[in-house]
Amino acid sequence: MLKYNIIYTSPGNDDYLWNGTGFDKLKSVDREPLLFSGKAIKEDELQEALKKCKTAAQKLFPGDEEPSIKWIEVVVP
Repeated sequence: MLKYNIIYTSPGNDDYLWNGTGFDKLKSVDREPLLFSGKAIKEDELQEALKKCKTAAQKLFPGDEEPSIKWIEVVVP
């Protein structure tokens, strides 16, 4: 089963990892893709998680009308 991380990029170009209830700021100087996090979202939960992430992003950054949200597949051995 595929699993994903969801990443939100703020208007200030900072990356945040969606942890299911809020955001954890990612501190990557090189902006390399995130390979693992504590919160992996199953494929069948992805659409609902994306909606929740977008709602939370708009509350955290009310001026961001079109939140930049992407999902990254997590490789699970």
